[in-house]
Amino acid sequence: MTGTITVTAAAGLRDSSQTMSLVAFTSVATITLLLCVMTGPDRDDLDEFYTGYGSLSPAPQRPCHSR
Repeated sequence: MTGTITVTAAAGLRDSSQTMSLVAFTSVATITLLLCVMTGPDRDDLDEFYTGYGSLSPAPQRPCHSR
């Protein structure tokens, strides 16, 4: 009977440590993502994003040489 109690207690401890590891990982991941969102730029305009926020210009037109 003592062997059964020891095995059950060890299994319960293992489940508890797995749960705590999952909670700790989830907490760290959530805080990291939240900090990334909070410190990111406040530019939400897609037109500006696709034009490089005004730092890009159109490519120059090359003359077409037909043969």
